[in-house]
Amino acid sequence: YSGDTGMNEVIVPFAKGADILLLECSNQPGQVSEYHLNPEQCGDIATQAKVKQLVLTHYGGDIAETAVQFSGRLTIAKELTTIEL
Repeated sequence: YSGDTGMNEVIVPFAKGADILLLECSNQPGQVSEYHLNPEQCGDIATQAKVKQLVLTHYGGDIAETAVQFSGRLTIAKELTTIEL
């Protein structure tokens, strides 16, 4: 789980090989900020870390699933979403 974060040098090693990676995705596609991720960045992190499932949460507005380039399982968390381990 990342919490609020921007791109940094420790997030990929932190997530390396995880079965499930939960990332906040507050920024819209193409939007970059110091303290939040966008869908493209989330997909890049999950791909580089070779995680099995990416769960996006804490997003504003409608998230463009097509902006997330990730070949594993992608879940857009909604209120009361449950993830089976």
